[in-house]
Amino acid sequence: HARPEQPELIGKLLRETQAHFYASTEFLNRHGRPKSAAELSRYDFIGFDQNERFLPIINALGLSLTLRNFKLSSGSGTVMEELIRHGLGIGMLTEDSASLYPELERALPSLPGVPVPIWLVTHRELHTSRRIRLVFDLLAQELGG
Repeated sequence: HARPEQPELIGKLLRETQAHFYASTEFLNRHGRPKSAAELSRYDFIGFDQNERFLPIINALGLSLTLRNFKLSSGSGTVMEELIRHGLGIGMLTEDSASLYPELERALPSLPGVPVPIWLVTHRELHTSRRIRLVFDLLAQELGG
């Protein structure tokens, strides 16, 4: 979700999506649906990798989260999705990911989303290998939205 900075990599921005806070319907039925950013800040969250890096971005949306809000975290996006789906807390997912799971709903629909760029990245061999170029172009076309 970031432009590659290494000189041996080539990236193409495919599109941008939005990330929002999601929770399972079961979690929200059990704990209630927050009505404001202040109320949402009192819930348990599922984090991804380096929570301290994302706190300023998240709190810019009007929340007042600290590391204590993150009861569980994972370096795996798949594990984080599963923790959210199984009702263990609220987490930030892209619209694309969350749409795959009917048991998820936005925790506070009025809260604005966070832009998430989607990059397709490959090594410089893109310029010298027809096969890599063919696959790269096909992926870019199909994933570009």
